Amino acid sequence: MNLPPRTDDKLKKPALFNIKWAFFWVFLTPKRIYNTLVMMLYLMDKISPDHHWRKRLIERIDQHQIDTTRMGFPADWKTKAIWR
Repeated sequence: MNLPPRTDDKLKKPALFNIKWAFFWVFLTPKRIYNTLVMMLYLMDKISPDHHWRKRLIERIDQHQIDTTRMGFPADWKTKAIWR
């Protein structure tokens, strides 16, 4: 049986535009860690409900007077349910 040659889109190289966009996104956009920390906190709550990670993170932020707005935190982040 003769089959036509396989043309799989997954095997094609990405367009140059896509590579440039990925480079821009990864290296040139400001990094915001807030969303990552929220996801980690959510997972910690699910995996180990008795963890102290939330308390320790808040203590470190306060202790070192970290400007959380530069990390992408909203102004009222401590009042949000996930951080209480």
